[in-house]
Amino acid sequence: MVKYSFSLFLFIAIIHLNFIKTLNNSKTQSINNEFISQDNQNQERKNLIIGAFSNYNWNKVKIFFKSYQNAGFKNCDCVMFVIDVPKSTIDGMKSCGVIVYQIPEQYKKELIINARWKIYADFLSKNQDKYEHVFTADIRDVLFQRDLFQLYDKKPYLGIAIEDGFLTEGFNRNWLIEAYGEESYKKIMNERIFCVGSVWGTTDKFMKFANEMWTRIKSVPSNTWGIEQAVGNFLIYHDKIFDDCLIKSNNTDGYVMTIGLTNPKNIVVNLNYEIFNGKGEIAAVVHQYDRHENLNKFIESKYDPESLSFQLKFIFIIIILDIIVVIIIFCLLKRKFKKNSIEIDSKIEMMKMPKKGIDLDDEEINSDTKLINQ
Repeated sequence: MVKYSFSLFLFIAIIHLNFIKTLNNSKTQSINNEFISQDNQNQERKNLIIGAFSNYNWNKVKIFFKSYQNAGFKNCDCVMFVIDVPKSTIDGMKSCGVIVYQIPEQYKKELIINARWKIYADFLSKNQDKYEHVFTADIRDVLFQRDLFQLYDKKPYLGIAIEDGFLTEGFNRNWLIEAYGEESYKKIMNERIFCVGSVWGTTDKFMKFANEMWTRIKSVPSNTWGIEQAVGNFLIYHDKIFDDCLIKSNNTDGYVMTIGLTNPKNIVVNLNYEIFNGKGEIAAVVHQYDRHENLNKFIESKYDPESLSFQLKFIFIIIILDIIVVIIIFCLLKRKFKKNSIEIDSKIEMMKMPKKGIDLDDEEINSDTKLINQ
């Protein structure tokens, strides 16, 4: 038995390694099979929220996914492509009902913020029969408040978010000049900022936009962060290939708000920390809320059950202040009452004092007493 033990051990080890390899291959294949949708002709088409990011821990992205979970989306998938994120982030997303993919190898050579458009286009090309509407957004600073897709009809459209600012703003100006030059920039410089951090539409129009974004990103001389913003604005305002189906959502009357450049005095929030647009309607999506410190604290407290909410802390502070005020008032009243009591007592003593001329000291009283006794 000892003679054959090594060979037996080697044989078992080889089988074990092959089993692990087969299992890993099957997992990879399973992901690829999910990436390529199965036949959906007999199924009701869903809506889709799609995104891609890297390196974020759960605290950075939890508001996006928890608010998605709470916003009441109907018949909707949320699909995320990730790379270099901790397991806690993946577990957190899955707990919110999110479908998570590792970003395929062929996209890893590009900046994720640029490559995401290629990822979206490729995913939808294999799943376009499954989805009716699509929404994408930046992940770190986006908040869902309502089911966006219930607010638009089914006709082909592309939705874009408009910021409270113009393309003369420093970052946007520099990105456009870097990508297209000074002369091209001047042709659109007076337009409002279109934010590629929030784009949505029917699947056909969204796919067309994603493909156009990727093609043009690859054609500009720069591939740095922010170039996609320049490409998106140039595509919308200069080439105008979506003019026939474009829906512009601004902070005045739109359902998607981008508030980074918005005056804080114009941001309306109710007691439930829901943000309203200029028409007094609850916005469906709010982007760049974290640019405003106090608003960011409110939102974080709402979606952070692990700690005492900011609202409860605020109420607790108010209660403590009220108690302090009551104690101070009580002490003042008590002090005033005591003072009045002293004055009353002194008056009573004065009333008891005998009139002048009939007061006798002890010696006089004693001498009078002696005379009477004698």
